[in-house]
Amino acid sequence: MFKVIIYSCLNKDPWPDELLQKSFQLMPTSIQQRISRYTDRKEQQARLLGKLLLLWHLKGYGKQAVSFLDGLGYNSFNKPYFIAGDLPCFNVSHTVGLTICGICDDMEIGVDVEGWVGDEGELEHWSKREAQLKAAGVGMVGEISEEELSMYLPRPLLLEPGYIGFVAGKAINYSIDIIPINGEQMIERLIQLTLQD
Repeated sequence: MFKVIIYSCLNKDPWPDELLQKSFQLMPTSIQQRISRYTDRKEQQARLLGKLLLLWHLKGYGKQAVSFLDGLGYNSFNKPYFIAGDLPCFNVSHTVGLTICGICDDMEIGVDVEGWVGDEGELEHWSKREAQLKAAGVGMVGEISEEELSMYLPRPLLLEPGYIGFVAGKAINYSIDIIPINGEQMIERLIQLTLQD
């Protein structure tokens, strides 16, 4: 059975400047430049947190974890992937106050998270579809037939109260482990681990 790991991190408050700078310094220059393109600090923080959650997982691969982030490729629809073929598939999503990072060794996945606003049924449909589109690698701008899209099966994520989310992948049967992460503690630990490398 395939296994999907979802790292989930609340992100409601702005980080102090020092924490934001330390977090940026953990990233390779290529990631720093991509995140710096966004002028909204909340957007920068959410995108940075997604990469930090990915880095948190990659630390299990050894000292070269940061270099893996420097070796990201992007498909024609801007979906990131590891150029080194022996690394896991991943996908990141964020909404106001929550960031998630999904990781799977065995299949392409897509994740989406939304805050509860508006019509619950409509939001659920939207989140399922976005997870499927991201798993297919086309995001919100690519074209894909409904038949092809239906091959990516969405599964609900049990997240923090007030949020809805889905993961999608081609496998019929896969387990989902959701791991809540404390952002500030993770960043401090990543800094310690990086200094040891």
